[in-house]
Amino acid sequence: MLRELRIRNFAIVEDADLELKKGMTAFTGETGAGKSLLLDAITVLLGAKARGELVRSGAKSAEVEGVFDLSKDLAKRTLASELGFEIDADDGFRLIVRREIAANDPSRNRIWIQGRSVTRAQLQALLGDWVEVSGQHEFLKLNREDFVLALIDQYGGLKEEARAFGGSYSQLLALRKELEALETFEGNREARTDFLRYQMEELEKAGISAESHTEEEKLNALRSRLGNLGKIRNALDVATLCLEGTEGDDQATGTRGIVSLFQTMARELRPFQTLDEGFAKLLSGLEMAETSVLELRETIREILISLEADPEALELAESRLSLMNRLKRKYHRDLPGLFDLLGESRRELEGLAGGDARRDRTREEVRTREEKLFKQARTLHGRREDAASTLTGKWQKDLAFLGMKNARLQLALSLLVELSPRGLTKVEALFSANPGETLKSISKVASGGELSRILLSLKHIISGRSEVGVYLFDEVDAGIGGETAHAVGERLRRIAEDNQVLVVTHLAQVAAKAHEQIRIEKRSEKGRVTTVAERLTAVEREKEVARMLGATGSQAALKLARELLRENLA
Repeated sequence: MLRELRIRNFAIVEDADLELKKGMTAFTGETGAGKSLLLDAITVLLGAKARGELVRSGAKSAEVEGVFDLSKDLAKRTLASELGFEIDADDGFRLIVRREIAANDPSRNRIWIQGRSVTRAQLQALLGDWVEVSGQHEFLKLNREDFVLALIDQYGGLKEEARAFGGSYSQLLALRKELEALETFEGNREARTDFLRYQMEELEKAGISAESHTEEEKLNALRSRLGNLGKIRNALDVATLCLEGTEGDDQATGTRGIVSLFQTMARELRPFQTLDEGFAKLLSGLEMAETSVLELRETIREILISLEADPEALELAESRLSLMNRLKRKYHRDLPGLFDLLGESRRELEGLAGGDARRDRTREEVRTREEKLFKQARTLHGRREDAASTLTGKWQKDLAFLGMKNARLQLALSLLVELSPRGLTKVEALFSANPGETLKSISKVASGGELSRILLSLKHIISGRSEVGVYLFDEVDAGIGGETAHAVGERLRRIAEDNQVLVVTHLAQVAAKAHEQIRIEKRSEKGRVTTVAERLTAVEREKEVARMLGATGSQAALKLARELLRENLA
């Protein structure tokens, strides 16, 4: 159930904190006071789309928070755990949901479950089916085949069987699609085979392999080296000159290289190596440096010897790189991608070679699954017929209680020829309000008031078998009065025996049936209009019910209100 509801700057509701209890709670107040806004706030907590228009004028954002009690719903606690939300027994199995709605920037809308930021899809997955909202026009669903069939499945305990069938049907559709693709492709198989063979031959002839990327790097390095041979040789000559210097007849015409300088330094310092430990250390360092320089000179000589112009090698590298680049442009892939393409083509070609066998296997599997699903669907249809028959009988009796003694209902089930996601069952809700009239589609012959009672009766019958935890009724009693209003209130109270029921009503008879009553009224303070929600005491309930009877200050109305409330407390 929903334990607490907190609302901030939501439409004309500036600040409201409500503690909600089990059983039936009635929201009452003048028209336009904002009663339905409380139900709108609850639907936002369930994952309904949050619009910026819901934010109170002048505020930057609105906030709605709800505390749900999952202590009696093991399935919902299990689902919450699977989705990663901790539900703690020490905390009363509470689930806290909070939504913040930005006035002008939807990207700033936020949702938290148990303090963790989540998406609207995650919120809907957890709570989307836990609260059922019934508005004034929900009866239009009675004309929808999927809605009526779902109700039959729920009443008959067939939801899991129907869900499993739907999953198997989806698998059959995927298999049919695969078979269609195989059959469609059959005519193009020869052309596709030729293309794949040409593609493989081209890539194999080009020598595309797993090492092609490494080969490309080496070829680029070789091309760069051979293409810059003159510059490389010149740089090495300069390096040699620095190391060895130039020859000349005397110091004026020659230059001394690094090797000669190191040798001179060593020759000048060697006589003093016995005088001081520092000279010995200095000479050792000079000798090591001279050795390194001599090694550098040898390396340069080796490189110079290896540098030979090789126009043929350069041409081969250019040609190979050109082929690689052409293939990359042609197939829009890099070299590793071309190697992958080669493998893909080989596998597809192998698959095409066994295409006939695969197509035949798929066709047989489709036939086998269809036979199995037809059998399951017929069994499911039979069980639905039994459930619909029992449901219709109870429904008929309940409508009589709600003042429709001459009404006739029928859930007309027929067997389809082709499989559908819901099986082979077609259903239509038929209705007749008066004796002698032909049964016709329920939405075409029933009035709005009749349809509201029909739907309320149906929910009363299936509420004990429902997975719903909270029922929200928004003025489903519109257009009725008198004894019928009493009956509607009684049915809402009966639903509240196993579920939490929150109902917005204008009828005193309905409000009096509630276990709790909350008055919603509009107030004007400092030029601003705001909606205030207050839980009523026993005395306040008498006055509010009297107002709803149309005579606030009348002692007779107060007496009648007291009697109505006393009846429900008895």
